[in-house]
Amino acid sequence: MVQVIIRNININQVGKTYQAIELIQNTGVDRDNTQNYISGELTTGKTYHKFMGDSSEVIKFSTILTKKQLYNDVVDYHKLYLELKKNSKTQSLPVIILNDDIGLIPTSVNNMKDDDVKKVNGLSFNGVITSLTWKDHVNGEREYSWEITEQANFTTTIKDFNTFNYKKATVNSNKNSKTKAIAVIKYLYKCGGFKADCNKTGRKCVKCLQRLLQSDGYYKNYKVDGLWCKYTQQEFKKWQRKKAKIRVSGVWDKNCRAYIKKRFKI
Repeated sequence: MVQVIIRNININQVGKTYQAIELIQNTGVDRDNTQNYISGELTTGKTYHKFMGDSSEVIKFSTILTKKQLYNDVVDYHKLYLELKKNSKTQSLPVIILNDDIGLIPTSVNNMKDDDVKKVNGLSFNGVITSLTWKDHVNGEREYSWEITEQANFTTTIKDFNTFNYKKATVNSNKNSKTKAIAVIKYLYKCGGFKADCNKTGRKCVKCLQRLLQSDGYYKNYKVDGLWCKYTQQEFKKWQRKKAKIRVSGVWDKNCRAYIKKRFKI
């Protein structure tokens, strides 16, 4: 018969005390295995699973208490079982499973050190009682169904998933950002007058204008491409009317240059 012993741990004013409880008259042990993995959801809506390599045991078995053990024994096994379940909610308990006929005497487990429990010849691990149910038979016996899950110290791995293949943005200091912004404004001021042209792209003066518009809350959903056409024109007119509060000409003219000269103290 398989011997199952759980080492109950009580922490009180005296310190840590142990009480080894043997789950007597069990009907055999089924072992299962669970994998340690991480999972998440991508922005595409699909899920990913990454197995981390560690695994843990899930032990399932049943134990039976006779009518005499339930009502006439000096040991209240039912109370002990409920106490085990309660304690395992806040801490993992050492579990020992042996297949030999001699086994261990529960009282000898009380005196073991934590490291000695792990060296027992058999299956030993720290676990939590994830399920404990029972039912009474007509002959007065009570059958308990146990599920104990190993609480392994998994290695935590953190990985950033970049679903858009963007390069990590370089974080600039406020000082560098302001310096670059002033350089853009100064270049724009030196550009003189210019206007929309849907046939020319990549114009540096237009790029500086588009960046100015974006910094002021306009042209936010468009690309800085140096092409002054429909969208740049409509956003620029909004900027002239609402931000600069100058005549809406649709052209980068002397009024625009005078505005940024005064505003940025060029």
